[in-house]
Amino acid sequence: MKTLLNPHDKAFFPVDWAGENESENWFDIAREYTEKWHHQMQLRQAVGIEGQLYDKTFFNP
Repeated sequence: MKTLLNPHDKAFFPVDWAGENESENWFDIAREYTEKWHHQMQLRQAVGIEGQLYDKTFFNP
């Protein structure tokens, strides 16, 4: 069973680095995607395959 979040409801965790004490779900989800992308890029740069993340499949919205 899938649980869908209302993008404008209050997120469980605020986006602290943006100076917010309360955030909406859409901002929390965007933060998670951004962190995942950055960590993947760091790992891929370390092993010399970072170019794959610039493929349209992964880089474009």
